[in-house]
Amino acid sequence: MAMHKVPGYNIYIGTLFALQGQKALADAGVTHVLSALRGSIDERLVSSFEHMQIQVDDDDDEDMLQYFNRSNAFIEEALSSGGTILVHCIAGISRSSTLIIAYIMQDRRISLEEAWSLVQEGRPIANPNDSFKEQLAIYEQDGFVVSESSPGYRRWKLKKEAELATASGTAPLPKVYSEEKAAGNSSVELRCKKCRCPLAQSSAIIPHLPHSTSSKYEPGYKSKIGPGMESVLAPSCMHYFLDPVRWMKSELEKGELDGKFDCPKCQTKIGSYRWQGMKCTCGAWVTPGISIQRGRVDEIRKFAANA
Repeated sequence: MAMHKVPGYNIYIGTLFALQGQKALADAGVTHVLSALRGSIDERLVSSFEHMQIQVDDDDDEDMLQYFNRSNAFIEEALSSGGTILVHCIAGISRSSTLIIAYIMQDRRISLEEAWSLVQEGRPIANPNDSFKEQLAIYEQDGFVVSESSPGYRRWKLKKEAELATASGTAPLPKVYSEEKAAGNSSVELRCKKCRCPLAQSSAIIPHLPHSTSSKYEPGYKSKIGPGMESVLAPSCMHYFLDPVRWMKSELEKGELDGKFDCPKCQTKIGSYRWQGMKCTCGAWVTPGISIQRGRVDEIRKFAANA
């Protein structure tokens, strides 16, 4: 079929061909159409509806997250006004399902898996491509918020920029830098082992999982850094991978594909970076690879002051 209804919502998911079934659309009470595809659409097919088009390809490098705020608002406008909306792409499989899943996740505050399952009840072939699934998972992780300050989205964008830039032999220019000193409470602080200079806070540390089948390297296993305190790294990890931190700015903006980091205070060698990505000693690959050596810093556990 060209379109299917999503259970519990006046939302239809369908193909480009669904727009040609004007009688079927009228019988379904469709008042709004959200098109997720690149190129022009015959105006005669959408002139009788409130229409929005998102110019997007079904491609792994496509940033779908940037459209969620707009598409969610348009879907909400349709439903809150008592209308019914058709969300379509070309085949009614990847792009359209991604936008609907994002809306349901935000509307019900539920997980990607739950929202995806609901959409598949109506249209079993609904299946975002792997990159769109990753972005939906980031959307969930970031609390259904898309902004430059959302850590998951910011890191995903920097990763894609690094992949595209290094493929052409150039280095990306970071748009956002984390502060080495957090404005609010931070549970972890990395300090230079030699001079105690603060280097990064919890919010700048990128989690990564060791690639090992050994039970001692499972995500739940941590190394001790003090009585009752566990490191954010597994024992096999010798690198803290970080977001770009402000003290790194002069080095990262040299335009080099790789380089070394010195402590901004005592000039001790403490880390390195490779925009193409870097392999941790635990086997995990992180792109871009912006790292501080574990042996050159102390991981300090911070506690909130008592009220």
